Amino acid sequence: MSAEGTPIDVLESGGSIDHAADAERMAELMRDVNAVSGDLPQTPQTMNMPLAPAPPMRNTTRHSAPPPPTSQYTPMEEEYRPRRKNIWGNVTDKLKGPLIVSVIVFVLSLPVLHTMLAKYVGWAFAVGGQLSWLGLIAKSLLAGVAFGTTQLVMSLVGLP
Repeated sequence: MSAEGTPIDVLESGGSIDHAADAERMAELMRDVNAVSGDLPQTPQTMNMPLAPAPPMRNTTRHSAPPPPTSQYTPMEEEYRPRRKNIWGNVTDKLKGPLIVSVIVFVLSLPVLHTMLAKYVGWAFAVGGQLSWLGLIAKSLLAGVAFGTTQLVMSLVGLP
């Protein structure tokens, strides 16, 4: 017999446990098993016998517990860490809004658009061909709608 304890093949075959520390540990395990199942009597004969599988336990409560997870690792909400960008990525993110506004103002200030608006929306222009207050308000609302639509489309596409 070795000094470390009882060999596994002796335990698996149901042989006697000669080492005192192993016998004490086995008795402790059997007490735990008896406390949980309540089926096995606490006698020295049952300590040397191989254990039979425990009978299935019935759930006596009305509400059953959810089934256990199927894998060892179930990812929870992981901490969000934004990717670091280089300096040009930060510059383009900061300038994206002003660039969109400048393009919209440029398009709405084109003389061709001004002429078309004068032809179809005459109430927006004063007598000299300049925008009236109502026309200026309508043009600024049009710019705001164009900016909002651009932002919405960019967010739907996935651009930051």
